Amino acid sequence: MAKDCRKFWNPFSKTLARENIRAIQLKNLRKLVEYSQTNSTLYQDTLKDINPEDIRTIEDVKQIPLLEKEDLRLAQEDKSNFLFGDVLGVPPERVAYFRQTSGTTGKPVYVPESLESWSWRSEIWCHILWMAGFRDTDRVFIPFEKLACELNDLGQGIPFVEKNVQNFLNTVFILKFGISDIAEIDAA
Repeated sequence: MAKDCRKFWNPFSKTLARENIRAIQLKNLRKLVEYSQTNSTLYQDTLKDINPEDIRTIEDVKQIPLLEKEDLRLAQEDKSNFLFGDVLGVPPERVAYFRQTSGTTGKPVYVPESLESWSWRSEIWCHILWMAGFRDTDRVFIPFEKLACELNDLGQGIPFVEKNVQNFLNTVFILKFGISDIAEIDAA
C-alpha cells in the first residue's frame, strides 16, 4: 500500500481560509440553533430568546446560554420519554446508538445518537487519530475491555471505540477480558 502523505485527515476543511471557516461555522451554528429550537424540548426553552439570524459574528455566540451537565440530568429526570427525556432531538425511532456518561460526578446522563450524529462523532475521532499520528496502515490492539472504556472517555463501551477506530484503520484487535479473566491471568 502506498504511503499516505496527507498532512491532514480532511485537507479541505483544514486548509480553508480562516474567514471561510468562520462563515461555515456561523452558518452551521445558525442551522443547529434553529433545528434545536424546533426538535428538542430542552433547547426550545433554553434558546427561546435567541433568533438564529442574529448570530452573524463570533461575538454573537456569547448570547447563547451555556448548559451544565446538571441541566441535562434534570431534563431527563422523571420524564415520560425516559431514558432521554427532554434532551432528545430526533424522534425515538431515529435513535441508532445510545451511550451514557459514567456517573462519577452524579447520576449518569443518557446520550441518544442518530446515525447523523454518530457519523459526525466518528469524523471527529478520525481527526484526533490522524493528529496523534495514526494512519490507515496502522493496527490497534486494545487488550482489555476496561482499557477500551477508559480510552473512549466516560465509559461509552467497546462498540464506540471499536467502530470509530475501525472507520479510520483497517484492523482493530480487542480482547474482551472480564475482571475474573484478569485475575486468572495474574494467578497463572
